[in-house]
Amino acid sequence: AIELLARTNNIKSLDIPTLFSLVGRSALVEWVGLQVKAAHNILEDFPQLKVHINLDKSIINDVRLVQVLKSNNLDNIIFEITQLQGLPELDSINELRNNIPEIVIYLDDYDDSNSIESLLPYKFDGIKTDVSFLAEAQTSYAKAMHYKSFCHTYRNPIIAEGIETYSQMKFLKDLGVNIHQGFYFHEPEMLEDLIKRMKEDPAKFYLKSATK
Repeated sequence: AIELLARTNNIKSLDIPTLFSLVGRSALVEWVGLQVKAAHNILEDFPQLKVHINLDKSIINDVRLVQVLKSNNLDNIIFEITQLQGLPELDSINELRNNIPEIVIYLDDYDDSNSIESLLPYKFDGIKTDVSFLAEAQTSYAKAMHYKSFCHTYRNPIIAEGIETYSQMKFLKDLGVNIHQGFYFHEPEMLEDLIKRMKEDPAKFYLKSATK
């Protein structure tokens, strides 16, 4: 179908890889819009929650994305941009903030491949550390000190991913990380099952989360 599009008079100047890219980006923008709507459904029942949505770096400077986000209420919605393939363009992040002042952006999957100083210009509202950073910090004193320095230098929320044991949680608390995520607390489950469980006994659900 994309090849047929490329052969039409209207867009014959575009090569097929470019068309694949455009179609892919269009699908991602649409996906973000659907995720925002799904977040609203959750927040209607549980307005005290924060819903995190992953935002692909390839579309953060797409004008259609700005249009989608500006047309929605973004209260209690946090967008995460992964660092796994390098930091996003600073200009793209600034453009998003200029167009949507209320947007909340976290950096996801942070390890020590980028310095703390390189992150500061982005003014991320929070950072989630990658599970590999935790594993390396547990076996390397230098990595652990880097992790600790990072937590004390970066004043916005730091969330540690990949916690599977109590000892890992305690280790991170000693380094200064107070927000934790991982299988130790609960394995992933279908969204419908989670909502059902929370509706059936919200007090018990929050009590379990708080005590663990």
